[in-house]
Amino acid sequence: MSLLYNLSYADRLVGNEVKEPTCVGMAFTLSQPGKRSAISWFIEKRMAIIEDLGRHLIKAMDIYAESNKGKMPTSILFFLKGMSEGELKKAAYEMTQVKEAIKQLTRDRPDLRDYRPTFQCVVCMSNTSDRLFYQGGTENVPAGTMVKKGATNPERYEFIIVAHNAIKGTAKPVKCTLVAEMKGRVGRKLLLPEIQSLYHMMCYLNGVAASPTRLPVPLSDSEKAAERQMNNFKEAM
Repeated sequence: MSLLYNLSYADRLVGNEVKEPTCVGMAFTLSQPGKRSAISWFIEKRMAIIEDLGRHLIKAMDIYAESNKGKMPTSILFFLKGMSEGELKKAAYEMTQVKEAIKQLTRDRPDLRDYRPTFQCVVCMSNTSDRLFYQGGTENVPAGTMVKKGATNPERYEFIIVAHNAIKGTAKPVKCTLVAEMKGRVGRKLLLPEIQSLYHMMCYLNGVAASPTRLPVPLSDSEKAAERQMNNFKEAM
């Protein structure tokens, strides 16, 4: 999921008024990774925490079930795009909306009374200052390079990954942190090496380029969904 703000850093410094709402984009895989869909919605101006997440999550799960012979997902892995470590606590708070939404779902639908999926949430910080090089050299590391020991906070479940090939300049890695997880009655929690492999695999889902992307393609799709919604809003105004 991605948040799209409509005021630049320079505008915020000079105190320009916010005229458009903030837009949230959510993209998700369907019956197979290559099939994806996306939804988007507006929240309050300059709101940094995703609101109304539970209702839109249920909508996404229903769309998934339609493509999967009526079966709801048993395990859900969220990738949230973040810019700094200050967003980790916000992401953990947002996941409480997921728990409440699933509880409400089981109360409202008798056929899903025993439904308790497993979910995990990973924040992908794309604005990290970390850089990875070969020891004693300045060459970029190959696509798919991951680092955990010695480069991350030992008190967190996190890793640094360079999933893409840098065409020019220095490859910018992404720092990923597991901020929330809940074991349900169905599904299972992924181990950190499995999350790393899944992250890298999803960087190859781009239907245009054969090379891997920096972020998982569903996460990039969520940004595009938010941008399209905002462009439609501006055109209507």
